[in-house]
Amino acid sequence: MHAFAADQCAYPPPPLWFASLNAAMAGARERNSPLVLFFVARWCAWSARLLAETLADVGVRSMLQYAACVRIEGDQNLPIVEHWDIDIYPTTLVLAPDGGELGRIRGFDEPAAWAGKLHHILMRGAVPPGTR
Repeated sequence: MHAFAADQCAYPPPPLWFASLNAAMAGARERNSPLVLFFVARWCAWSARLLAETLADVGVRSMLQYAACVRIEGDQNLPIVEHWDIDIYPTTLVLAPDGGELGRIRGFDEPAAWAGKLHHILMRGAVPPGTR
């Protein structure tokens, strides 16, 4: 008999996090999955809540399990912030595997509201998660 930890059954796999934007873009193309960029700032309490609360939610984790995700510290990556015209933290930017923008979520939302917005963006963009 094999024992499992309770959290192995309770949570979907975590999102696939990449260390850099270039690596995440390559991962999204390779997996034909959406790319989700989380623009945050260390000094921003709403960024901290998004990372700690919203992204820890089971439903949100389930939606992100096929995405290529990357956290971008805005203060340390100003050229990327300017390129994508990020004007508020946190901002979640959703891209197609080819790098085209599908949509964005500006500011903090509770998990259910955030998941609803992400679902709308993904359905509008018709990105089939994890398909090749």
